[in-house]
Amino acid sequence: MAEKVAGLSKLWEEAKYNFAYFDHLPGFDWDKLYLEYLPKVQATTSTLAYFRLLQQFYAQLHDGHTGVWANGGPLADST
Repeated sequence: MAEKVAGLSKLWEEAKYNFAYFDHLPGFDWDKLYLEYLPKVQATTSTLAYFRLLQQFYAQLHDGHTGVWANGGPLADST
C-alpha cells in the first residue's frame, strides 16, 4: 500500500510543480483532489484498478498531454 500512496504522491508533486495550466482551471484545488484520492488509492485491490484510478486523477487536469500509462503504454481493457 505504501508504494501506491508513493505513486500517487509522485504524480501529484510532478503536476503541482510542472503543470503550467492551473490558472486555466478556476476553482480547481489540486491539493484537495490529492487528499480525496488518497483513500481511493489505498482501497484499490489490483494493479489495474490502481493505474485506472491514477488515470482518473490526472484526467481531472483536462490536458491531452498529461496522462498515466502502465508499462509504457495505455492500459488495456483486460487484466
